[in-house]
Amino acid sequence: MDQVDSSQQMGKVENNLKEAKDIGKNNKPKRRLMTERLMKLYLTIFKRTVTSATTRTPFCKHQIASCFMHSLEGFLKDFFIGAFVKGGITLLLGLLKPKKGLFGAFKNIFSSDTAMFALFTGTFLAIYRLTLCKLRAFRGKDDKYNSMIAGFLASLTLAFDNSKSRRITVAIYSFARSLESVIKVLDHNDIIRERKLWPVFLLNILHIYIAVTWYFDIDGFPPGLNKPIEKITGAKENDYIIIERVCRVMYSSEKR
Repeated sequence: MDQVDSSQQMGKVENNLKEAKDIGKNNKPKRRLMTERLMKLYLTIFKRTVTSATTRTPFCKHQIASCFMHSLEGFLKDFFIGAFVKGGITLLLGLLKPKKGLFGAFKNIFSSDTAMFALFTGTFLAIYRLTLCKLRAFRGKDDKYNSMIAGFLASLTLAFDNSKSRRITVAIYSFARSLESVIKVLDHNDIIRERKLWPVFLLNILHIYIAVTWYFDIDGFPPGLNKPIEKITGAKENDYIIIERVCRVMYSSEKR
């Protein structure tokens, strides 16, 4: 009796397995159809919202068919370049400080500062590329104004960088480049002629600004940025006191 019962139970189990396999076979085509439909829907939405909406125009200079993919390529490229450069500098400076050890030097590579700097470099180029393409399509022409507007909007990505001193350095560099762009636009419109010594002239303006700021607002300088100026000028602590007193006398006399 026990053998009969066990054989009957085994037969029921085999039948259940066959039924489950048949159900699975019948459900496989349905699952595949559902997956294919979802993939088609996803591709349709992606093409309509991203690719088709930002396809290249006759004014675009990139070879990629989509302006969005062109900007995404720029983001990934500059993100990894920024991370590599910042991580390499951090590693080199860490190796020069043996107190933290080799592990501490490698650990600093993956810090939030490296990530934020890489995010800034990647986002800067992505916004610049996408804005430039959209301005070309919107205005129907390619001129220097598109680059100026795109560069200004891309410069707002400086907010991603946590380092105040680095933000100031990049801002000064961007300001110099913007002045150079203004001169090129004026030269293109025959308002002024671009000279070979224009970059030297612009650099002198920036040096004057830095020197005036260093004299009158030394507290506004980020820590460490005044050291190169001190080495060049040979200024000491007494010089700061004298300059401050002279400036106060001049300011009070002008106020009277």
